[in-house]
Amino acid sequence: MEVSMNTATAKQAIKQCFQSLTDEQLQQYHLNHDYFTGRPLGKPQVPHNRVEVDPSIQKKQRNLSRLNEVLYPTPTLGSVMGDALAALKLVPEKSISTDTVLLKKPSEGLVDRAKSWFDQYQVDGLESLLPAQADQLTEMNLAVIKRAFSHNTVLIQNVCMLSPFWLRSPLEWDEQSDGDLLEYLFVQYDAPAFLKSCWYDAADEESVRWLLCFVMYAQGGSLKALAKHFNWTLVSNKLWHELFSCPTDLSPQHAVLYAEFYRLGGWTEDFSCLMENESYVIDLLEPISEESRDFWYDTCRWTISHQLELAAEENTKVLWWARHQFTEHARNGESYRLQGRSQAKVLDSIAEYELEKHRFEQARARMAARAVQVSMARGAERERLRLENIEEQAARRERQHFNYFDYEEMDATWASHGWNWSTFIHGKNWRFTELTTSQQLRDEGNAMSHCVGSYTGSCVNQDSAIFSLRDEAGRVATVEVDPVLKEVNQAQGKCNSDLRKAAQSVIEKWIKEVVLR
Repeated sequence: MEVSMNTATAKQAIKQCFQSLTDEQLQQYHLNHDYFTGRPLGKPQVPHNRVEVDPSIQKKQRNLSRLNEVLYPTPTLGSVMGDALAALKLVPEKSISTDTVLLKKPSEGLVDRAKSWFDQYQVDGLESLLPAQADQLTEMNLAVIKRAFSHNTVLIQNVCMLSPFWLRSPLEWDEQSDGDLLEYLFVQYDAPAFLKSCWYDAADEESVRWLLCFVMYAQGGSLKALAKHFNWTLVSNKLWHELFSCPTDLSPQHAVLYAEFYRLGGWTEDFSCLMENESYVIDLLEPISEESRDFWYDTCRWTISHQLELAAEENTKVLWWARHQFTEHARNGESYRLQGRSQAKVLDSIAEYELEKHRFEQARARMAARAVQVSMARGAERERLRLENIEEQAARRERQHFNYFDYEEMDATWASHGWNWSTFIHGKNWRFTELTTSQQLRDEGNAMSHCVGSYTGSCVNQDSAIFSLRDEAGRVATVEVDPVLKEVNQAQGKCNSDLRKAAQSVIEKWIKEVVLR
């Protein structure tokens, strides 16, 4: 009893001691004093920094949590009986049932309902949508759906999430006569086969758009009106018809590329060549830039018009060369198109560039061999070889027709601008690292399959600062910054591809918080 009284007295004394302290003062006290004895610490403790969480990830987690609360509530006697009835396929008489719901049929209002549902999903998430869907998401309906799709939790979640667009009640479904429950609930007309795979992907704003497109196809809604609401920009409305020709294993982004390439007259074999080059895997419905999308269409039309003459290897080289020229011209504020150029002229330009590149590689090999000799030489011999090397470089530069490799035959270094930076955003760790040697530029160019290895001259002259953007998986982008204007000249992914929106937002944050500071 005495110990108990002493403990209570001690707690009361501590409470009175800290009664007048604010939360901030209390935190500072604990950082500077031992937690158990109250004695001052020799060195203050360092509080842990809070990790910044991406709002989109938080929203996705809230949606999933809310949906699971509906799908898997705490068991009650009523829910257990409902599950048992569904398992036995015993449906209560309709005259006394409260679970049978009169579902809305496809109508002219389908698009308006889809727009309204999507807008509410974007703003408030499923937290505000699911209560309004209580008439469909009854215990007995959920029991039927969970039994039919027991092998796939994500499919269960998506089917229930879009319950406002059910055509029929799950309670009336008969597996033997009605077939697949997904088609029974949603489908009245045919939809492109690749869209069915979207039901098996965890829901986010992008996948939900394509699920609603599936609903439009399956129930006769206007895809043109829905696409306009999504702010998708289409070159041709024939896209919606061409999507039926897409292979079933394509993602929505690749399916749109395939449908447009096929609409322009392309062949499947040439489309495979196109997709092997990552710079041509772009979002045609929400392009990062109109210039990039116009270039995609221009290049596709040119290669399709020459598909009878171009071998697969030549086609691959043309695609790489066109993208290389496009990015190099863009640095100078110019545009580049293949249209209007003859096949012979394009192939000659590629051959000339490859020959120049081969000469450059041979020159580097000779330089490496000569470096070994120079390291072994002494006095006058070393000086003679150095002067001979300088004269040879000067003569070679005078003979060159292109300026790609003027500075690249020497290994140069230059000072860093102090803009290296790392951050955590979009659920990943990102890191900006400046490349300050010729070898680092060549390594970046080889890893990313583009020509940044030839930018030594720009870096030595302080016209450019080159950074490698990487995430936890490796290299994501190469970024060129104007050191004077502190602006991004260009940012390219592998094979000079356009960057994803996440990478673009990271670069914008870096420029704002580090480069312009």
